[in-house]
Amino acid sequence: MKNEKSKFLVPQCLSALAPFKKSAFTLAEVLITLAIIGVVAAMTIPTLIANYEKKLSVVRFQKAYAEIIQAVKLAEAEYGSMNTWTFGNASPDDMLASTKYFFENYLKIKTNKSCFPVSEECWATTYTIDGLPSFKSTMSQPSGYSAVMTKSGYTIFSQIGQGNHNIVIDTNGKNKPNKLGKDVFLLIFDTDKQYVGVTHRSKHYDSEEERIEARDKYCSSECESNGSIGHWCGISCGAVIFDNNWKIPENYPW
Repeated sequence: MKNEKSKFLVPQCLSALAPFKKSAFTLAEVLITLAIIGVVAAMTIPTLIANYEKKLSVVRFQKAYAEIIQAVKLAEAEYGSMNTWTFGNASPDDMLASTKYFFENYLKIKTNKSCFPVSEECWATTYTIDGLPSFKSTMSQPSGYSAVMTKSGYTIFSQIGQGNHNIVIDTNGKNKPNKLGKDVFLLIFDTDKQYVGVTHRSKHYDSEEERIEARDKYCSSECESNGSIGHWCGISCGAVIFDNNWKIPENYPW
């Protein structure tokens, strides 16, 4: 009886020591999986990066816009309505003096550096939305033009004229891409009509309705790649974003 019991005990103990059968991926399967992941990543990551850059650009643009509008409101509270502001005549020297006075007295935005006249210390060479030089020629003709680097991180390029003052904002300062419609946008000051906003580069409207009516006629032609307006290509892209509730539309030439 004792021998009969041990006969069954030994095989059971030996079976417990037998290795378990494990399932695993082969090297070929792992390589195929990695290849698929790589293809998907190559297709999706550029789009994700572009979408992130678009959103970041709009956020920076909106922040700079809000800060400038707030500065104008504070200036009006202290100095009176915009139509009483004076900036001198059209001579280059007076333009520089008037622009400096405007920044130091009306537009009291904290700055890290000011350049009167404009220089590369304050403003990087700017390009069109197609990547062609835009403001480069202005660097060699600084009369009347100035630039300031704000503590908020954006830079302002400007020239004051009689009754209006157009400024160009680089939302991330001298950092790239320095392109119209991507990180460089236009703001128009029309002190006579007491208007500050984003619109077509050479149009000043009597009403918001008039501006909206002319939007498609002017802004679309100046927010396109391969446009016919040379070094201004992309200058009105800010108006397209502004009129789309601070969102970049699908057909935007990013």
